[in-house]
Formats: sequence, C-alpha cells, structure tokens
Amino acid sequence: MAEPLRKPMQSMEPVRQQPIQEPRKTEDIARRVAVRPKYRLYPFEKFLYSAMIGGIVLFGSVTIGAHNEAYNVSRDLAKENQVTQEMKKENERLQLEVTNLSSPERIYKIAKEQGLDMRKGNIKVIPK
Repeated sequence: MAEPLRKPMQSMEPVRQQPIQEPRKTEDIARRVAVRPKYRLYPFEKFLYSAMIGGIVLFGSVTIGAHNEAYNVSRDLAKENQVTQEMKKENERLQLEVTNLSSPERIYKIAKEQGLDMRKGNIKVIPK
C-alpha cells in the first residue's frame, strides 16, 4: 500500500524573526531628498545676460547683412563685366564696319555712280 504523504520535518532550529519595519516618517524622507535652493538672478545678472544675448543677435545680424551686401556687389560687378564685354564686341564690330565703309575702292565706286570723275588736279589728300 501506498504510504500516506508526509510533510518533511522542519529543522529544530529556532525560526529567526525579521525585525518589523516601522513605517517611515515623512521627516526621514524629507531629509534624504536633496532640496536645491532656488537660484535667484540679480538685476545686474539679468541685464548682463540680456546684453550678451542682444550682442550675439546684433553681431549675427551685422554679419549676415555684410555677407548679403558683398553678394550684391559681386552680382552687380559680374553684370557690369558682362555689359562691358558686350560693348567691346559692339565697338569691334562698328570699327570693322567703319574700316569697310571708308575703304578707297568703295568711295571711288560711289563717286563714279554719282557721275564724278577722278582728275589728278581735283584730288587733295587731307591728313587725319
């Protein structure tokens, strides 16, 4: 037959009782929590910090304005250079046209068409 279930025997040592913890008092908790004192800004510190922030903002604005002005000048200079190049090309073209129009062959041709003849006594050379 099966033996009835037995509970294991407990040792004969006395049972140690844990000390009963008393509920913590709020004073203990308040002592442990680090209470940081509030840091108060004095009026001079407020003025000093405000002046520093204002100075930084002003410096940034001036720097950005100067950069913008330099960019505008550079853009205008590039535009003027482009106009100058176009004018030089136009002047070269016009100079070539003046040279072609003032050629002696062309002048003689136009003179003959208008009924003028070339006689040696009629021709006078005028220096420029």
